[in-house]
Amino acid sequence: MTQLADAILNLATAGSPAEIALLQSTRIEFSRLIADHCAVETAYLQKHQAQNNHPQKAALMRKFYGDLLAWRGALMECNANWPAKNIVENPAGFRAVFGQLVKQLRDRIQWEEREFYPAIFGTPQPR
Repeated sequence: MTQLADAILNLATAGSPAEIALLQSTRIEFSRLIADHCAVETAYLQKHQAQNNHPQKAALMRKFYGDLLAWRGALMECNANWPAKNIVENPAGFRAVFGQLVKQLRDRIQWEEREFYPAIFGTPQPR
């Protein structure tokens, strides 16, 4: 996921029609990857939660889902506000907005691996 995000940031400096098309297809690929990953992860966690209902874990799961929905909402807002035309006109502006989302994604991955999964499953879970 983070490799695609980095590719998007790098492509946001490009200006040729072919480069813009690659940027757009990479953004679509990233959004699909995020959606697919979240669907699989959510299904796995819901199955685990149904089998292991603990109040402390339930609160952590609510945080997990709430933060995830907020981040995905911010990604959708970024995609809506930054069509290719806007990126070409203001690549630094797009990189600033999308770069913050990438930072949040990296922070979230670290939080999941260091805190969330060990608390939910008792051991770190592979990505």
